[in-house]
Amino acid sequence: MQWIVNHQKYLGFKNSQICVAGDSAGGNLAVGCGLLDKNGYIKQVISIYGALDLQKVFQTIYHWDYSLYEMNKEQTNFIHTRLNKIMYIANLMRPLYLGQNLVSDPLVSPVYANDFKNMPTVTLIEAEFDYFLPSNRYFANLLKNKGFKCQEILYKGLDHGFFDRLGYLKQTEEVCVDIASIIKGEKL
Repeated sequence: MQWIVNHQKYLGFKNSQICVAGDSAGGNLAVGCGLLDKNGYIKQVISIYGALDLQKVFQTIYHWDYSLYEMNKEQTNFIHTRLNKIMYIANLMRPLYLGQNLVSDPLVSPVYANDFKNMPTVTLIEAEFDYFLPSNRYFANLLKNKGFKCQEILYKGLDHGFFDRLGYLKQTEEVCVDIASIIKGEKL
């Protein structure tokens, strides 16, 4: 972050305009940048279906369960498949990258953070059928309960990874327009 501020003239912006954003693991990194921003450089954090909790599903502090999602009975099997896909990927990646003790580190799983003094305004862009939706909602409530600005934008009918479908999925274009509005400081 300091390099960006030091080179702002070369990059063509003012340091009051810094916004960090990312999707999935990148959303996690964006939130981590906000947690670490001691100098207050970041104006806005935008996390797109951020992977905000890498804990095992049965050990989550918000008690992850299929019942946390509203599902049409005819689509339950399909939705479970979409949720399970990300759950299984997280279960496979966890031992490759993390020791068990690191999972609850706030920079790995921000839902375990309790120090938000550096956190700028946060926008959580969420997908209705994303495995990480409950962790995002839990994190949003943490921020709001501590008096920090956090808005959630839920895109109905979508699952994790929909941002990659720009050009094919109308809602992805809507997300891009919403992000541009957020960066400009416009109300949604």
